[in-house]
Amino acid sequence: MTTVAAPTRYTPEDVARLSDQTGKLYEVVGGQLVEKVQVSTLANWISGRVVFLLSTAYAVDRAYVFVEQPTYCFADPDQQQRPDVAMVWAERLPAGPGEDELMIAPDFVVEIVSPRNTVDDQLERVDDFLTAGVPVVWLIDPGRRWLHVYRRDGTGTILRAADTFRDDPSLPGLVVRVADLFPPVPVPVQPATPGQ
Repeated sequence: MTTVAAPTRYTPEDVARLSDQTGKLYEVVGGQLVEKVQVSTLANWISGRVVFLLSTAYAVDRAYVFVEQPTYCFADPDQQQRPDVAMVWAERLPAGPGEDELMIAPDFVVEIVSPRNTVDDQLERVDDFLTAGVPVVWLIDPGRRWLHVYRRDGTGTILRAADTFRDDPSLPGLVVRVADLFPPVPVPVQPATPGQ
């Protein structure tokens, strides 16, 4: 008789405990415990920028903005992911943020492409969040200076640095110039010509 070990089911407590023990951020993807890909300095800066822009647009009594908050909003218990940035309307968390993990689907999620992850990896994550009920997901591509907007209803758009995100019914009042998501492009300095 052959005995097959049952697959490990990771609870939110397991993931939190392991993250605390190792000092690393973990997610559960497809039932596997996976270390969250460390983002680049640029992606980290962009996350901070998004948090600032959201916090400026929405007062704390209107929305809570989280960075790398573990979310357990997936119908599949084998999916426990940490979006780069997540936002939840305050009315959906009437007691405010608690000590536990986020057990509901965020109202908005942002993922940022980094050299350590691929666009395909990120698109899978976008699909996971949309399937879990997130109405709007942004995928920010710093290399191209593009903002990809995906909506749960299947619509989406690509905005370039010269464009402005606005008039989205899921994010009322949010107006963001795409260029404001990225550091300014350095202006090349022209060397002085000899004799001048």
